[in-house]
Amino acid sequence: MQDKKTFLEYLFGFFLGVNFFFLCLLYLFLQKNTLNLYIINKAVANTALLLIITVLFIGPLSRLYNWPDILVSFRKEIGISGFIFAVIHTFLSFLPNYYNLNRYFQTFNPSFYAAITAILILTILFILSFEKIIAKLPRSLWWKIQYRGVRTVFILVIIHFLLKNISKWKIWMTTHSSLPDLSFIIFILCIFLLIFRVTEYLNRKLAKFVFTGGLIITIIFYLYLFL
Repeated sequence: MQDKKTFLEYLFGFFLGVNFFFLCLLYLFLQKNTLNLYIINKAVANTALLLIITVLFIGPLSRLYNWPDILVSFRKEIGISGFIFAVIHTFLSFLPNYYNLNRYFQTFNPSFYAAITAILILTILFILSFEKIIAKLPRSLWWKIQYRGVRTVFILVIIHFLLKNISKWKIWMTTHSSLPDLSFIIFILCIFLLIFRVTEYLNRKLAKFVFTGGLIITIIFYLYLFL
């Protein structure tokens, strides 16, 4: 019975990741009007970030409301799904036919090093997610590593996305030549998440107001971007 429950939890995490991926891929196809390995890799990268965002939203929402409680049991599996997509993104980014590998190493590239550090931390968290390893660690230590690790990864990924894409965002804001860049849309969601989590840490009552107000503001901002 436990094995079936575990299988269904992993299946849910994988299913959520696949759905995020195809939504990202569809959006990028509509934006670029083309489909190649570079576009697929961008969809994979954005999927990994969306899954990490989902994990980080589940915790505070489950502490403030009852309705997200069911998602808590899927949090680890969603995180592992995010790790898998991050690994795929890393692998695809080193394919020489689509990327100039020299630019990663010839000069100091903070975006690249932030991404590499994030994937290394995610790998450690993935290894520590196996039940046999969890059983050998003090529960408080395991939880502290996971807690700090995921949040560190999130900050590093935001740095990676910001440094890599901010020039494209500036160009779009002045030209509006196509649909908004997908990474910009997700970055706005990251800002919302950061504000929400900081507020929840400081004052849970205020966090409810921030979540509701932030959600409304985010939706209005998205409407403004597209309209």
